[in-house]
Amino acid sequence: MLQNEITEYYSNFRVSNDLLELRNLVQVAELIIQSAMLRKESRGLHYTLDYPETDDKNFCRSTILTPASPHSSQGRDDVA
Repeated sequence: MLQNEITEYYSNFRVSNDLLELRNLVQVAELIIQSAMLRKESRGLHYTLDYPETDDKNFCRSTILTPASPHSSQGRDDVA
C-alpha cells in the first residue's frame, strides 16, 4: 500500500532527494520482509516462533534477489 502511494506520488510530482530516499527505503524494507518470510528458520535478528531453530543445511546461504523478478525468483549461493 505504501509503495503504491509512493509510486503514484513519484509519477505526479517533482522528484526530490527525499522522495528518492523514501522510495529506496520502502523497496529495501519490502525485500527484507519477503526474504525473511521465505526462510523456514530463525537466524540472527530474524527470529520466528514458527521456526525457532537455525537450519544450516537448507538456509546457510546468501539470498540473491534479481531486479527482473524480485517477487518470484530467488537464488541462493552457498556461504563459505
